[in-house]
Amino acid sequence: VVALRLISREDPSTIRLVTSLGASQHLLRRWRNARPWDLLSGDVLESGRLAILERTDPERAAAEFAAEGVSSAMIAPLEARGEVIGTLAAGSLKPERRFDSHDVDGLVAFAKHASLAVNDARASDEATHEAYHDSLTGLPNRSLFIDRLKRALARMTRDRRPVAVLFCDLDGFKTVNDSLGHAAGDRLLSAVASRLKGALRPTDTVARFGGDEFAVLLQDVWGVPDATAAATRLLDVLRPPFEVSGREVFVGASIGVAMAPQNSGADEILRNADLAMYRAKAAGRDRYSLFEPDMHTEAVRKMELEGDLARAIERAQLVLHYQPIFDLANGNVTGVEALLRWRHPKRGLIKPNEFIPIAEESRQIRDVGRWVLATACRQLALWRAKYPAWDWLFVN
Repeated sequence: VVALRLISREDPSTIRLVTSLGASQHLLRRWRNARPWDLLSGDVLESGRLAILERTDPERAAAEFAAEGVSSAMIAPLEARGEVIGTLAAGSLKPERRFDSHDVDGLVAFAKHASLAVNDARASDEATHEAYHDSLTGLPNRSLFIDRLKRALARMTRDRRPVAVLFCDLDGFKTVNDSLGHAAGDRLLSAVASRLKGALRPTDTVARFGGDEFAVLLQDVWGVPDATAAATRLLDVLRPPFEVSGREVFVGASIGVAMAPQNSGADEILRNADLAMYRAKAAGRDRYSLFEPDMHTEAVRKMELEGDLARAIERAQLVLHYQPIFDLANGNVTGVEALLRWRHPKRGLIKPNEFIPIAEESRQIRDVGRWVLATACRQLALWRAKYPAWDWLFVN
């Protein structure tokens, strides 16, 4: 009768039967339900030394093998990283059987091989876990999230059960990270991850995409109301203060909610949720926004304008309009205000409120600003040269 058992990693007070040979169903049930320290295995686990059981010790025999008729047995410890993790037991049903030193050496050799196999399996499990989980929060990472999303979308196509994705970006995290340091920022992210996970169902997936971005996969939702209700719960759990480095800090979130259309891909729904998140952030933060098709149209337009803006200066498409500034007391012109316009070859005259935010986000505002300053100063110099009496004129 042979049995290999391992201490449960979830509950170290119990031992789990991994595989066996020659044991009856009655004995298997006993092994599965018994606590390790109720058996002779408990002595081996505690001491880390091999134990030999002879029929001269019937009480221990009955405890370990449940009166299966085992006349003698050996139990060897399994070790991993210097710690006992389980046992390998071999017993004989022959009354005359006695184990000698050769038998002991054989069992010890098998136990070492089993230990190596368990070590390799656990190392593989840990490597897999590290590859698919965020090291800071322990949450699934982008790769695992996308894998689960693809599986959920495949099930949705088959079962017609809606799937939703929430994209969450923290509001105010940068302030905490810059003022209290990265270590405090890491503790805050871990606390945020814990709250987000606690506000979701066990079947849902919350992942960290990096930085202060999190994504949530909601499976088997009953349409938009369920998805937006989940977004509301996440916003609610993030509003109470977090204690970080002895201080109370507050962070909110901007959340984009996207329902997966039929036959959609993972990249598409993630993009939709991301666009909705930016709409929520632009609307004032600490809120959610539901994806709408016009968001994609606006995003494409914005991308095209950003690309065109990069070439607008060299193609002489930017122009300044000068608006006079009057002194209301006497009606005299005291200066001029330079107003920037963009003459787009296809879209016509574009006002600053449309393209200046794009220039700021893409950091093209520096080049635009330098062009405006140089052009306005050049025009002022030309006016003063042509009209010397205008030496008082200035450009605002």
